[in-house]
Amino acid sequence: MKKKMKIDHIIFWPPLLFISIICGLIIKNPDKANEISNAALAWTTDKLGWSFEWYVIILFLIAMYFIFGKYKDKRFGDGEPEFKTSTWLGMIFTSTSSAALLYWATIEWYYYMQAPPFGAEPFSTEAAQWASAYGMYHWGLIPSAMYVVIGTAIGYNFFVKKRNVVKPSSVCGLLGKQKDGFTGKVIDILYIIGMVAGVGTSLGLGTPLVAELISKIFGIPHTLSMDGWILIAWIALFTTSIYFGLQKGIKILSDIRVYLAFGVIIFVAVFGPTSFILNGFTDALGTMLQNITRMTFYTDPYGKSGFPQGWTIFYWAWFLNCVVTYSIYLVKISKGRTVREFSLGVLGAIVLGEMVFFGVFTNYGMFAHYEGLVDIGTIMETAGPAAAIVGIYNTLPLAKIVLPVFLVYAFISTATFINGVAYTLAMVTTKEITEDDEPSRVNRIAWSLLLGVLAISLLMLGGLKPLQTASVLGGLPMMIVCIIIPLSFFKEVQKTGWKNSKKTKNDDEKRAG
Repeated sequence: MKKKMKIDHIIFWPPLLFISIICGLIIKNPDKANEISNAALAWTTDKLGWSFEWYVIILFLIAMYFIFGKYKDKRFGDGEPEFKTSTWLGMIFTSTSSAALLYWATIEWYYYMQAPPFGAEPFSTEAAQWASAYGMYHWGLIPSAMYVVIGTAIGYNFFVKKRNVVKPSSVCGLLGKQKDGFTGKVIDILYIIGMVAGVGTSLGLGTPLVAELISKIFGIPHTLSMDGWILIAWIALFTTSIYFGLQKGIKILSDIRVYLAFGVIIFVAVFGPTSFILNGFTDALGTMLQNITRMTFYTDPYGKSGFPQGWTIFYWAWFLNCVVTYSIYLVKISKGRTVREFSLGVLGAIVLGEMVFFGVFTNYGMFAHYEGLVDIGTIMETAGPAAAIVGIYNTLPLAKIVLPVFLVYAFISTATFINGVAYTLAMVTTKEITEDDEPSRVNRIAWSLLLGVLAISLLMLGGLKPLQTASVLGGLPMMIVCIIIPLSFFKEVQKTGWKNSKKTKNDDEKRAG
């Protein structure tokens, strides 16, 4: 008999009601909501922005310790790795390919050229150099350390301590008995709020991109109503998959997304301006490596350009919102790996994935700008960034074929994204659930509906700032959660140790070599 899953009402209702009220207030008075949103973003990034930077810096140093320190040879579970190394790295690599990544890889550079860091003149050569490098920095090595540290802590709990890691409170041993009590519930609620905020940002980026692609291909005007119908289509697809047992279909769509990602990257790199792309990537990599320390500690308290607050801190907060969920996935595919293998694999594969995306799409966008193939500035002012992205894609060879491919990729990416997030939220808000259990249909659908309402609420506010605000404000509680998790790990591992797992063939081969 199938186990009936009961909703944990203490965890389920507070974030659901809180976010619903926020959405209702936005819909009722968008102008006032925008005013409050902008003020909240400005205050938070100005007064607390430094904390996000220091947090990520410390996590990066801890990640280096995991690679070279005393835990480097400790293993996640007994026996051989579940996946071949090439397959495992590929799974990590492809997990980075989302609609939001495609969005920013194509247009992020223009924002930086328009308002560059370090006092550079807008649209100057110096601005272009910073613009080509900053995207790779924001999506690359430094933030990837979050997944290494949080992932190692979760992996220790899951594989060594054999704990159920469905809920983040389960890996917060620092709280003692309270991790299973009221404080643990608060941790889970903060996690849900942060995750929903980060997802709202992702949907607020992906939805207009899909709408603009539909508008360009079919000649239908892009309106807020179209955004709403697209969100409804995603939710309907998700709901149908639940009620008719089509989750395998969702998995197939996810696999298709991976092939499409590789396909569009190869197409643009080969049939686009290959030399310009490779030269631009090489130059950007050099700029980033030369200035990575300055970029990491940049707060601009004197010039007050707002660049690090509007971008670096926004990204660190956004990634924080999803780091626990993403780390759980990375850990579960890393059975049999050592801490060093896990750390190097995650850092290497994620950085490679982001570099490929930004190396190809950023430099193609800059090529289109410099060659005058599309007036990006005018489109940005009159129709917004999503329209500018589609304008860039429309300059590619065989655009009439390429644009539908981009549309399918963006639609599938976001559909599978909503599916995964709603499932995770439903798992967290279910009583006595294990990794092998399925949360109730009602629970999953409730979260998918809320995600859709939040996305349309943020889109009603218009512009980028509301999306940044959602991530930054959601990132604050998530930073608390993500401070407790590694502290709990270090406290417990020093007290009880990390028992050596069974020796594998790989260990024998290393000794023989």
